[in-house]
Amino acid sequence: MKKKHNKKAGIVAQQFSKAYFSGDIDGVKALLAKSYTGEPECYQPNRGEFDEVEIVRVKGIENINLFNMGKTCHFSVECVLVNDDSLSYLETDIVREKSGWRIESYGLEK
Repeated sequence: MKKKHNKKAGIVAQQFSKAYFSGDIDGVKALLAKSYTGEPECYQPNRGEFDEVEIVRVKGIENINLFNMGKTCHFSVECVLVNDDSLSYLETDIVREKSGWRIESYGLEK
């Protein structure tokens, strides 16, 4: 059963990353958990193109098990931003709700 939840959480991670980096605020909002308390926001590149972000890998999804409802897991999207020579990380907490996996918190870090 672990792989099933890994796969579903991985799909949400991909959808969220794409929405976040492409500036799709509605896509971001659609994937947020009920418990999310912040103001939803997206990555704001200098020139506004999703292609300016290279996703390197997603770390942590492989550790997701069948959690009880409401238990949080962390994953990180490693990426290279336009005109940057080092990795950045979209740090994300994901939680399983009745409706499926949802993003509980997130932030872009160096």
